[in-house]
Amino acid sequence: MILGGMQRPAAESPGLRLINMSTAYRDSQLVYVATKLGVADALTDGPRSAADIARAVGASSEALERVLRGLYLLGVFDQLEDGRFAQTDASELLTARATAGVREAVILWGQEQFRAWADLLKTVTTGEPAFRQLFGDPFDYYDHQRETGEMFDAFMEAGARQLAGIILNCDLPASGTIVDIAGGEGRALATILQALPHARGLLLERPPVAEKARVILRAEGVIDRAVVVAGDCRESAPRGGDVYVLMRVLHDWDDRSAGAIISAIARAMQPASRLLVVQRLMPERLTRDPQHALVVDSDLMQMVYNGGRERTLEEYRELMHSAGLVVHQSMNFFGGMSVIEARLAL
Repeated sequence: MILGGMQRPAAESPGLRLINMSTAYRDSQLVYVATKLGVADALTDGPRSAADIARAVGASSEALERVLRGLYLLGVFDQLEDGRFAQTDASELLTARATAGVREAVILWGQEQFRAWADLLKTVTTGEPAFRQLFGDPFDYYDHQRETGEMFDAFMEAGARQLAGIILNCDLPASGTIVDIAGGEGRALATILQALPHARGLLLERPPVAEKARVILRAEGVIDRAVVVAGDCRESAPRGGDVYVLMRVLHDWDDRSAGAIISAIARAMQPASRLLVVQRLMPERLTRDPQHALVVDSDLMQMVYNGGRERTLEEYRELMHSAGLVVHQSMNFFGGMSVIEARLAL
């Protein structure tokens, strides 16, 4: 009998490699269950037996011990000679106090995203994103699911400062107005304004998120230089910006909606305004480069999630051209991210 899941021989045959691919969901669900139950937090004060952990998190002692054995083999938790389980560097990232966004990602991908990916066949045969078929509009869904919505916001905000760092390397005007379109809870804009003490900021977001952004911008000490506008980025954008930024926004949307977002920004831009789009770029020709794997994985996730996609530079040029913009340059940054700079076609 060929076993999948945690079996990882040094040299896999093609058949065994395919079996392991097909059973990888077992590993992901083991990590999800332990994270959702809060097992890592239960081990914060030191090693504990499976029975002790089960009592702390409200689980079956026997079932949890079996899950923990699997996670020990995956290297998520450690197991001591006396049978107790202990924290590892990996499981530290699954605690509530961790700020890397890993815990939130594991829970999001283990719940609704897991169910959506189980319907991948339907997405491929119908062309409709599985998440939408199961849960409706994803942004509305997370707005109305308090616990999951908070996970979603925390996951999105975990990389906000990194994205802000990329934008800050794009020669921003020291005293200009930065407009962050669909800027989430505002942490990226706050980081930019903190680095540019004479600049002003505008943030456009959906009404439920806009309220959260005002709180964050106030807490970050930049609310006196920031205005939050509630609205739909597919319909309009605030006028008067020197630089408009779209940080990992366009890949959420199909070409029609992405084109509408760019057109709304183009209508709001002044002759000297710039649009900076931060995205991973789909290469014209794929190789097995790890960076290519990241962009393909993200592209598939967007397909299942909201019908969006990752695009090549040429595809972005076409979207910009349709909105009356011209791509001025494309810059590559750390982590496989690129910034596409566009200006009005005058």
